Amino acid sequence: MSGLLLAGGASRRMGRDKAQILFDSEPLVIRAVRTLARVCTDVVVASGDGHRLDHLGVTQVADALPGAGPLAGIAAGLESARHDLVAVIAVDMPAASPAVLAFLAGLWQGEAAVVPVVAGRWEPLHAVWARSAA
Repeated sequence: MSGLLLAGGASRRMGRDKAQILFDSEPLVIRAVRTLARVCTDVVVASGDGHRLDHLGVTQVADALPGAGPLAGIAAGLESARHDLVAVIAVDMPAASPAVLAFLAGLWQGEAAVVPVVAGRWEPLHAVWARSAA
């Protein structure tokens, strides 16, 4: 399974880059890449412009349609994935669970995505997606 981290947001409401915010003394982006690496053989970061996080040495992809939100990052990430199944999380989800991603991957039977529902709300940014959904 490939991993996709969505980290291309403008962080307008936050006032600073969410990817660089510290959580337990490490940037959210590093924590999220490590989370994905626990269940994925490769990880790519949809970083908006594809270069914003060059200083971290992570593999990046530019959003398919700049400014179009998370779906643009998902589309670009799915297109660049090495495997048919892609675990997707957002950079501002420090509690994202490798165990949940592995569980969802085990449920996948070729659908476009396996998306958990929590308290009646879909969670497409902590889900597994088929590369073909791009």
